[in-house]
Amino acid sequence: MAEIKIANVNKAFSKPALVDICLEIGANSIYALIGNNGAGKTTLINCLLGLIPATSGVVKINGLTINNHKTEIRKSLGGCLK
Repeated sequence: MAEIKIANVNKAFSKPALVDICLEIGANSIYALIGNNGAGKTTLINCLLGLIPATSGVVKINGLTINNHKTEIRKSLGGCLK
């Protein structure tokens, strides 16, 4: 399992979608994202996977930043995201 660290992540489209998200999930942990429609759940997952870039903040998976190590991170998460 992956260790995930999210620090002060913001994402804006025409208006803010994520505002100062901070979260640490340890290896071998299971978490769920729960919220109303439009709360930013899918946007956060897309930022975690590098499918869309965060406007600001840092996303690390297993100590690697998604901006600099997208390929390595995707391979470590199952190899199905290319």
